[in-house]
Amino acid sequence: MHSIFLIKNIKDNILVTSEPKSGKEICIMTSHYLVVGGTGMLSGVVKELIKRGNVVSIVSRGDEKFRKLIEVLGTKNLHHLSCDYHDIENLKIQLKNHTENIGFFDFSLCWVHEPSEMNVCSVAVEFTKNSLWHIVGSSLADPSKPEGISHRLSFFRKNHPNIEYRVIILGFVIDSRLNFNKSRWLSNLEISDGINVALKNDITVNIIGTTVPWSLRPGF
Repeated sequence: MHSIFLIKNIKDNILVTSEPKSGKEICIMTSHYLVVGGTGMLSGVVKELIKRGNVVSIVSRGDEKFRKLIEVLGTKNLHHLSCDYHDIENLKIQLKNHTENIGFFDFSLCWVHEPSEMNVCSVAVEFTKNSLWHIVGSSLADPSKPEGISHRLSFFRKNHPNIEYRVIILGFVIDSRLNFNKSRWLSNLEISDGINVALKNDITVNIIGTTVPWSLRPGF
């Protein structure tokens, strides 16, 4: 197994690994990810990103869950911005200071509750170079409001033409053990696995689980 460690600051996006037999150093390009909400439901995504050698900066309100992530991952490539993302001005200041020190984010993932959802995404793209992945609830797939997705895509393409905007919709699971007439929400593991697949596939609109038939949506 190769041992990986940082040889330059994150702005350079370079890792170096040494081959165990020859000791030869190999430079590897890595990416810097912003994950809003990365200590809870998205912690599995953070773990996979770190496993691949990326640098991850997390925005969350609590420090305890972040400390637990550090204990599990044991890495220095994990950074924490402790703030309430509903305070948009403070979030903007923290992201500005953070990126001035270690560089812009290559990619951003945002899981944000209303009413700050679109505001947080708009702030995140100011400090993002490539793509923003917006993780949303199943309500965006409501068949009675078919314009929901297209409006978001149009908004970001118009206001942030240099950023690729991706949507990941968290659907539900139909329980085949009960004659396909019962459903449940996705587990955190299913969500993390689905997001990891979506990041690899790089498709504009992704649905984890299903959103049809809408009548089987839990609590509908």
